Amino acid sequence: MVKFPRQYILTTDFLDIEEYQNKKGFDSLMHQVKLYRMWGDCYGYYLWQQVNADIMIDPIMKSLGFNRANSDNKGAGGMITDYQGNDPLKGNSIACNKGGSIHQTVIEIINQ
Repeated sequence: MVKFPRQYILTTDFLDIEEYQNKKGFDSLMHQVKLYRMWGDCYGYYLWQQVNADIMIDPIMKSLGFNRANSDNKGAGGMITDYQGNDPLKGNSIACNKGGSIHQTVIEIINQ
């Protein structure tokens, strides 16, 4: 079951996941990573960019968070989409990770 044994995942607020996105899918991803923390919005994106986290999930995007994620993505070499894997500028959520190779798997899990 563990697909990401070394990955760290951050999110803004666990309660937002249940309110705005698929909690079952997120719970599944959370149980497949090494460590899960809620460090929220800009700080979560900062940690992701600094290679202290592998995956950052933001179930409901606020403009400040998107600005941080978008600027950090340029230097991090990662992949950034909305929760469903679409253009983040057209969505209302963010899913990003280091090195886009795991991105599609993350999107599939959180949307199952």
